[in-house]
Amino acid sequence: MGAVLGDRHASHCPNQIFIIVHDGMEVYDGAHWLFVMKKTAVDPDDILAHTSLSILYQKKGMVPEAEAEGNKARVLGWKQQLKKGSA
Repeated sequence: MGAVLGDRHASHCPNQIFIIVHDGMEVYDGAHWLFVMKKTAVDPDDILAHTSLSILYQKKGMVPEAEAEGNKARVLGWKQQLKKGSA
């Protein structure tokens, strides 16, 4: 996983995050948290990274943080839709 963190354009990176969160893996492992946190830092406009972080927070019972990340993902999604609509 470490190799893809520095590659901002790695198309498989968000998919790996989604698989980690949704395949029943242990989401409390620090490596998974670190991966998602670095991905959001490397590409703050990555919708799936924010969604994954929201799910991780939710699974840890950190509801306000989960809602904040979910909101970021929604706003980014809306912005993306607006860009596509005006193109």
